Amino acid sequence: GKYHLFFQHNEEDASWGNIVWGHATSADLVKWELVSPILTKPPRYERGGAWSGSMFKRGTDIVALYTCTDGKFRNAQCEAIADDASLTSFTRNPNNPI
Repeated sequence: GKYHLFFQHNEEDASWGNIVWGHATSADLVKWELVSPILTKPPRYERGGAWSGSMFKRGTDIVALYTCTDGKFRNAQCEAIADDASLTSFTRNPNNPI
């Protein structure tokens, strides 16, 4: 199996803004490999970023539950479901923010 680490990440700059979830994997918890970030291409309600959250298993789905913000300091809770076991892509809940 693989371990997955997700973290707040700005792909464009070393400053505040454009926050997505960075993603790294490891087989041994010592050597890590960066893979494509998730929660990119934000919809309007998430233009301020996909912030802190967690993942959990709901039935057979892996669900990311996180704070999203519209960039105008209006925060809400959002949810996305992993498209497959690789955890490299997620589909946002069409009812976001939930």
